[in-house]
Amino acid sequence: MQRLIVVHNKKSSRAELAKEEIFREARKLSGFLIGKYEVVSTDVDDNANRLAKILEDGDLVVTIGGDATASIGLNGCLLSGKDVVFSALSFGNFGDTAKTLGNLNFKEVIERFSENKIRDFYPINVLVDGEHFRFGAGYVTVGMMAESVEIFNQEKTRKKLKKKKRTEVSSYWWLAKWYFKNRKKKFLPGGYSDYFAVNGKNVAKFMKGKNYCFSKKFQAGKFKLSGIFSLGIFMMRSIFCRIPGDVKEKGGVLFHEKEKVTIQMEGESKTFYCQKIELLKDKKLKVVCR
Repeated sequence: MQRLIVVHNKKSSRAELAKEEIFREARKLSGFLIGKYEVVSTDVDDNANRLAKILEDGDLVVTIGGDATASIGLNGCLLSGKDVVFSALSFGNFGDTAKTLGNLNFKEVIERFSENKIRDFYPINVLVDGEHFRFGAGYVTVGMMAESVEIFNQEKTRKKLKKKKRTEVSSYWWLAKWYFKNRKKKFLPGGYSDYFAVNGKNVAKFMKGKNYCFSKKFQAGKFKLSGIFSLGIFMMRSIFCRIPGDVKEKGGVLFHEKEKVTIQMEGESKTFYCQKIELLKDKKLKVVCR
């Protein structure tokens, strides 16, 4: 019998809706053995390793939550080394991974999987001083913007967002407050504040690019966004004329010596003391997408 592993995060902003809606539909399926992985209160990497240990060849892994939940699912699939298929449903604040895969609903995922409508997906593999850190579906940021999303890891912020209906508006408001408080700090060499690498359709549309997740390339660039004027120009260009960037097979950031730097992928950030950050596309994963 086919195994369906549902990855559920009770801390996602629409966790209860996700649990009620998806598991109600899952119970109606025939020919599937339904399993659930409940995200624990540690971090993306610990959860991905836990998930990897329970996966078997032939599993369909579907995440229901935000981008952090999707990241757990994607990384768990890749770390398992098993022949599995992945998809993501959006029940969080942004849902970039789900949008990158076409914003499917649960019924569409099951139908496409049953019809073997599966594609090879190439995430960005991030290495820190030569050691694997994490795989990213849609984008990777290094520097100021990466550090800013750490506010969403705070319990008080999560609680406030859960109480609000317009979670995206509230999220942007919290980011704006953080920016004005921290924008003068030193982040990257050469006076740059940010390094952006985009892979998925939902984020790539802000640059002069496309959906790179089904190829072995991505688009990247360095930016100086500490000034209010430069940030304003950046945002206007992202909306009306797109942001320039180089299309490449690998990239990253190199410091003269070890520095404190934050890396953010799919809304989840982690801070390192390191000298070299590398981005590669050397792995692939089977996905159900539009």
